[in-house]
Amino acid sequence: MVWPGRARPGSVHEVHAAIVPTKECAVGSLPRTAAARRGMTPPAGRHLVGMRGINPKDLAGQRKVPLGLLPGAGKIYGALAMVDGAQKYLPYNWRDKKVRMTIYLDAIERHLLALRDGEDLTEDTGVPHEGAIIACASILADAREGGFLVDDRPLPGPTARLLAKYTRKLDRRSQGPSRPSQTSRTRGHR
Repeated sequence: MVWPGRARPGSVHEVHAAIVPTKECAVGSLPRTAAARRGMTPPAGRHLVGMRGINPKDLAGQRKVPLGLLPGAGKIYGALAMVDGAQKYLPYNWRDKKVRMTIYLDAIERHLLALRDGEDLTEDTGVPHEGAIIACASILADAREGGFLVDDRPLPGPTARLLAKYTRKLDRRSQGPSRPSQTSRTRGHR
């Protein structure tokens, strides 16, 4: 392991000195409650500021998938929908019998349309539509990565190309034409 800016510590005391807070970063110097921390936008590695060294676990942890970036509300909504599915079909049923991708894509689209149309909760279970979408997407991801997915989508079509084409056209339109002068608009219309 390479220690930034210096050689690797040789003794337990040197390692301890590398991770013990200095006076500039006393233990109680950061706000203790979530409410007190709201609005703070700490730079990456905020917990290392004022430290005489970097904890080796921090270095290793920085290279891992940052699971904390997925908001808790999304995890909770998804879990609520998964509970409903587990009660109906058994938990992780897609790992026992392969699932068709289009079934879940259609379900995602139905929940998205209902959500867009103003319905917040599913009619049958009262689970937020966002949770059902998250659950379906999670099942698709797990099935894909685990080899339990049957990709029954049609052959690729022109959708991506059309979206790109018309997005560019809409971008040009949003810039709008130059406005004619007041005199040219009123000429002949008095």
